[in-house]
Amino acid sequence: IFVFKIFFHLNHILYHFIFNMLTQNVQVPKRKIRDLEVSAIGYGAMGLSHGYGPCPDHDESIRLLQEAYRQGYTF
Repeated sequence: IFVFKIFFHLNHILYHFIFNMLTQNVQVPKRKIRDLEVSAIGYGAMGLSHGYGPCPDHDESIRLLQEAYRQGYTF
C-alpha cells in the first residue's frame, strides 16, 4: 500500500506539471531515441480511461490528445 501511495502521489505531481506546461505554452524538452525525436516527458493517457477518477467523455479525450500533440508531446 505504501508503494501505491508513493506511485499515486508521483503521478499526481506529473499530471499537474504536464497540465501547467500545456496551459502556459512552455516548450517541451525533446530527446533523441535512435532516429526518433520524442518529447522528454510522455503525455500519460491513463487518466483518459481509468486510474484518476471519472474519465472525460470521448470528445474531450480527443481534444486533450490533440492539444498535447500541438504543444509538443509526442511520446
